[in-house]
Amino acid sequence: MSVKRFSRTKLFRHNEQELELFKIANSFGIEIDILNYGARITSLKIPTRFSSGFCEDVVLGFNSYDKYFNDVDYINAMVGRVANRIANSQFIIGNQTFSVSSNEGKNHLHGGFQGFDSKVWRFIKFIEESEFIGLRLSMISPHLDEGYPGNLEVTVDFLLSEDNRLVIKTNALSDQDTVVSITNHNYWNFNGHADNYADISNHFLNIPSNLICMKNKHNLPNGSFLSVLDSSYDFTTPRQLNSAFLHEDGIDHNYCFHHTDESFCSAELFSPSTGLGATIVSDLPGLQCYTGREMQARYDGKYGRSYGPCFGICLEPQFYPDAVNQDK
Repeated sequence: MSVKRFSRTKLFRHNEQELELFKIANSFGIEIDILNYGARITSLKIPTRFSSGFCEDVVLGFNSYDKYFNDVDYINAMVGRVANRIANSQFIIGNQTFSVSSNEGKNHLHGGFQGFDSKVWRFIKFIEESEFIGLRLSMISPHLDEGYPGNLEVTVDFLLSEDNRLVIKTNALSDQDTVVSITNHNYWNFNGHADNYADISNHFLNIPSNLICMKNKHNLPNGSFLSVLDSSYDFTTPRQLNSAFLHEDGIDHNYCFHHTDESFCSAELFSPSTGLGATIVSDLPGLQCYTGREMQARYDGKYGRSYGPCFGICLEPQFYPDAVNQDK
């Protein structure tokens, strides 16, 4: 019989709310830590094929939990109500115009100043099924929270299978018409934090889409699509990330998968240094790929490591940026 484990640990109080850390693990040895502040994955350890009994932690993170309170990069958090950007921080539903908070110049980014990444989520239950072990967290976003209409109840399930699938499943229910686009903002680095620690420039990336959303200098799309074939953004076949390209330009684009309404492979990422990687499967039409060029110069990271630009890559399934204002 497979051995499965989960645990719940109280850490400390923050703004009169209890911060808790949850751990789920399967019998293969994958262990995932989830903090209820922002519903963040603070650690994801995978056994390596090169060293028996040793695990690499393949997501970035801080060296103490209280540093997540000042995080401005959404490190490993659940992001919403609407991931990515809303132009001019407003949209129309019916005959009414709603203004949401402008936290990136004139525009709205990742849910505003106090989005889902800044909320303390409530533990609902552990989940143990034939295929998965996991947990469910929940939160209430009240009417006009950051300007959004409707009282919104959100749940997120983190589910780990015995065949090493991590499933992140969200559900949102509003008492009036609103807009929702939730994603997970993990910063992946499959070099880990041990002997192979380095930035992501050695990673191989595959995104099987030949289209991205066209955007302006403010990272806002215009509703049209641009072919990436034979460009620096073409990852329709797996290839290594280029260090010069990452630091001079990099990727912060939404790849398009609107041609299908079924679950599909939207990205594959792999480090040859550790032999570790992941396949991202989603049922959403877009995948934002961000290679971290705008990361801060230094982070007090885990295991005594100091991250910097391009030390993590985000692969964020979502609806298209500013979709609420586009009619194309």
